[in-house]
Amino acid sequence: MRYALTFLLLGACFVALAVRTGGWGYLFLWPGLSAALVGLGYAGLGSRVFGKRRDGGYALWAKLVHGPYMWITLGVWYLLRWLVRENPADEVAPGVWVGRRPLCSEIPADVKWVVDLTAEFRVAARVCAGREYVCYPTLDAHVADEATFAGAARHVAGLEGAVYVHCAQGHGRSAALVAAVMIARGLAADVDEAERQMVAARPRVGLKPVQRRMVARITPALKNGHAVEASV
Repeated sequence: MRYALTFLLLGACFVALAVRTGGWGYLFLWPGLSAALVGLGYAGLGSRVFGKRRDGGYALWAKLVHGPYMWITLGVWYLLRWLVRENPADEVAPGVWVGRRPLCSEIPADVKWVVDLTAEFRVAARVCAGREYVCYPTLDAHVADEATFAGAARHVAGLEGAVYVHCAQGHGRSAALVAAVMIARGLAADVDEAERQMVAARPRVGLKPVQRRMVARITPALKNGHAVEASV
């Protein structure tokens, strides 16, 4: 709820600034609408507020409404990419890579699948060339609903070939899904063990409480007759 309140308040501030300034100041309604929609996403509407499709594309309305937000987050992403000294991705289990939103040159050569968990970023150029791509749009620091998350975990666990699972920085959303994948494949007994294994390979991994609860919630279903084997 903290993220919802933050974005809703930000949206309200932009709207108030637009009304107070008038004239060209009404342009502040643009980021105000975007921030308010993101806040509603965290309040319960989910990642649909970004309009990102499973193929990684965006609805036209989303490009128009969220243009300022997307450009700002992309700029922050490039800044963090330069400031944070960290591998683009790390292999946390055999054939399973967890990483940040990749540029084409950063994807390991043997990767066959790219699994994108971002809702706020477009796919970088040529990332999908010669690879399979699937997207499960998820809000930053958040997690999809239980049915979507469990379905994604089972799907990714059953993929053949090396998989690159990414969010913005490769610390939360991607790690949560990979924790579930590791449990489904019998590589970890629970979310704590999966996180420890990931941290050993990628030290900045850290699940948010909501992500940890979701993985724990679906663990019995993944272990009791639903575990999936995959060849790498």
